[in-house]
Amino acid sequence: MHVTADDGRNEFVESFASKTIKVNDPEAPRPVTAFAIRSRAAGFEVRWKPSPSPSVESYAILYTKETDAGHFEGVHSVLASETGAIVDGLVPGQPYLVTVLAHDKQGRVSEGSEVLRVVPTPGIGRTPPRILSKPDIDAVEIGRAHV
Repeated sequence: MHVTADDGRNEFVESFASKTIKVNDPEAPRPVTAFAIRSRAAGFEVRWKPSPSPSVESYAILYTKETDAGHFEGVHSVLASETGAIVDGLVPGQPYLVTVLAHDKQGRVSEGSEVLRVVPTPGIGRTPPRILSKPDIDAVEIGRAHV
């Protein structure tokens, strides 16, 4: 990654890095204050409390199949008037990491909210258990033994 930074106050700087460089923007919108997520058959439903910043124009729901939240490959956007979204078309049984960002009218982006993990499953996350072994016929019941 090649970055050129000029804030108009400090000396011109060029930098090269192989990792993501995070730049703090004090005028960026504040992040959403809380969010919750619920699994769906092939996706998830997410709800949040809005950012307290008045200039928010939209929210972006970011998600990834990666185990590290450093890179999100999926994006679902909604208007600032929305406080929830449904993301479908994902792989059932595949874990995803999810976060929500606020965007303002000037194109600035908030810090990410917390990152939550969800696994799309049928039955809104209530996947029934599967028995993987045969019953133990020598098991002891309360008060008597099986023979």
